[in-house]
This record gives sequence, structure tokens and C-alpha cells, in this order.
Amino acid sequence: MRPSITVGSTRTPTWALGQPYKGSVAMNETQRQVIRAFREHRVRYLVVGGQAMRSYGIDRRTQDLDLWVARDMANAQAITRFMRQVQNLPPLDRLQQPNFKFTVGHPGQPDVDILTSVAGDPQFDVYFGRSDRRLIDGLRLPVINPSDLLLVKQASAVKMEEDQHDPALEQVDRQMAQRTAEKERRDIMLLNLYINNLPAPL
Repeated sequence: MRPSITVGSTRTPTWALGQPYKGSVAMNETQRQVIRAFREHRVRYLVVGGQAMRSYGIDRRTQDLDLWVARDMANAQAITRFMRQVQNLPPLDRLQQPNFKFTVGHPGQPDVDILTSVAGDPQFDVYFGRSDRRLIDGLRLPVINPSDLLLVKQASAVKMEEDQHDPALEQVDRQMAQRTAEKERRDIMLLNLYINNLPAPL
């Protein structure tokens, strides 16, 4: 079955540094289909977000797969070929612009978020050159390195904290920004501990 595209309080975990994560770093079938299609069409991408953290052994609760894609013309055309495969109109111009996201899976709870930029809008090629090949569900995938992911999380936290106090936004949007900022700050703490080779608190 082809994947469908739509545009559009727990204990702090612990990990054993230098050891594979003991929990489940797994993808569902839709996520694996997208990865296979990206390989087939030679899409350049990086795994970011929760699955990136989990690949380094940080027990971060997540179900979706966040993929940051390059915005150059060749990559936009490759993504367009992928989108045609899943019977969607390819927005080629949008794929070359920042702040565009489309999702694969159920609209309410997508399996994959495909992003043309991440917080802070860093250069994809720079981060791609520093990326690691990490094992996720038996596949070696290009994953943003922890120090770069930390920078992305810090930029996101700052933006979300600004949004939560923005009177121009609806209350529901400010509340969502607050929740996202809290999540990002928690991720920042865990990444700092990991980078500095310190154990996570119980």
C-alpha cells in the first residue's frame, strides 16, 4: 500500500553511555517505505528530532520520524518524483523554500514529517557534512550529530518562548508554543548531558 501524504509526566530517562540503546529504536512500515523511496530517488535528508536522539541512546519518547531535506533544485526534483509515486501534486517551488512541511500518514497523527528547514535555518550541507550514520531499526541512516541537534533545539526553544508571549497569537497557539518550549528545554538538558558524557538524572 502506498503511503498517503497530507500537507499540512514521565521519569527522566537514563542511558548507558557508549552502549546501544536497550529500548526500541524502530520504524513502522510507512516510515520504512518512505526511507526506501528516498533511497530509490536519491533524496538527500537527515534524521532529526526524537528518533535522532534515540539513535544516540537517549530514551526520548517519540512515534513519528522527522526528516530534514535539502532545498537545492536536484533534491527538490527527487522529492517531487517521490511525491508523484504517492499520487500527490509536487509543489516544486515550495520544496526550495524554508519553513515548508508535509507529512506522510494519517493527518491527525502523521508517521513522517518532512521539513525543508529546521529552527535557526542552518545550512543543510554544513550539517549533512557533520552527520553520523546511525543504526535505526536495522538501517544505517544519516542522522544529525548531537551538537548540531542541540543548536536546533536551542533555536526552537527561543522561538517557542517568544511565541508563548506573543499577544498577536491565539491563546491555543500560545499554549502549544509553551508546551513545545518545555519539551525542547527537556531535550536540551538531555543532549547536554549526553554531549558532556554525564548520566541522566533518575
